[in-house]
Amino acid sequence: MSQWIKCSERMPEIGSEVLVYMDEPIHSATPYAVASFDKYGFSRSRVIAWQSLPSPPEEA
Repeated sequence: MSQWIKCSERMPEIGSEVLVYMDEPIHSATPYAVASFDKYGFSRSRVIAWQSLPSPPEEA
């Protein structure tokens, strides 16, 4: 499984969708969310760490 990457260390590639952790989630009951990252930053507020999304499940 992927490890959390601090935003202070590195940001994802522009156009990526990643799993994020927010220090104080706004309009959310959980600090975790899927967010996109573009030239303006994350689509969520207060993101302090992120990691790549897991691969989708294989069909049985």
